[in-house]
Amino acid sequence: MSKNLQGIIWMLAGCLGSAIMFAIVRHITESMNPYQALFLRNLFALFLFIPWVIKTGFKNSFKTGNLKLNMVRAVIGYVAMMFLFIAISENVPLTTVTAISFVAPIIAIIMAMIILKEKSNVRKWIAVFLGFFGAMIVLRPGMEGFNSYAWLVFAATFLWGNVAVIIKIITRTDTATQVTYYMAVTMTILAMPLAIIYWENFSYDLIWWFIALGLVSNIFQIALSKAFSLAEISIVQPIDFSRIIFIAIISYFAFGEVIDGWTLIGSIIIMSGVVYTAIYEARTRRRRKKRISKHEAALEAID
Repeated sequence: MSKNLQGIIWMLAGCLGSAIMFAIVRHITESMNPYQALFLRNLFALFLFIPWVIKTGFKNSFKTGNLKLNMVRAVIGYVAMMFLFIAISENVPLTTVTAISFVAPIIAIIMAMIILKEKSNVRKWIAVFLGFFGAMIVLRPGMEGFNSYAWLVFAATFLWGNVAVIIKIITRTDTATQVTYYMAVTMTILAMPLAIIYWENFSYDLIWWFIALGLVSNIFQIALSKAFSLAEISIVQPIDFSRIIFIAIISYFAFGEVIDGWTLIGSIIIMSGVVYTAIYEARTRRRRKKRISKHEAALEAID
């Protein structure tokens, strides 16, 4: 099996995991307030790190090359996740949540140009325009069927786009496990005050759903990492669009939600910008590698 095909399979697994995550959050927040649900979600995610902490050592588990950025990343991630939990608890359709989340890579492009000083070009701005235009179609403010809480999803997506850039900086010194661990610790602490204020008794059957949420979240992260490590971005990035298919199927059978035409059209417009940029960047890298190879071959011939 080629690496690209392996990457596609891992990406499909990650997309399915993402859809299942949203569905579990919807199920949990039907009988629990989002603040309490967010705290318990992070608490169970933290529990899953116990084997890693035992292996690494408690003191060593807190070692980091960039404490300040890890804290900033965790705070932004907490706010983004809180917005997402509130929106889902207020019955924003899961297909809408998924469609808006497609904007995150485009936000990351903008922030990379601003923070990391990455080069700007016409193609990147085309992707930005298509992302914004597609998001407005999905949100369709002022029109019938508009859910004002969908703006919280858009805000969460904007924050996640910023997080992507921060992670890129942090992972120069820290591993992905360290970054995720710091996030789990910090977000559990940040979520605790509101959880205490709004704490309600709940059915302990939900504990199994939180365990499932933690496991699926980990599988989702691993699958995405594997996909991007095995295959070219231009190959796996378009597969991300399959999330809308998975969530549409799960939402229909689990909650009776039906994807509307506006959400589908907006999703296609958003993803077209992401895919266009990914394919162009991949081709540019390939051309650059060929030029370098030719240059090295020419130098060897001279020697």
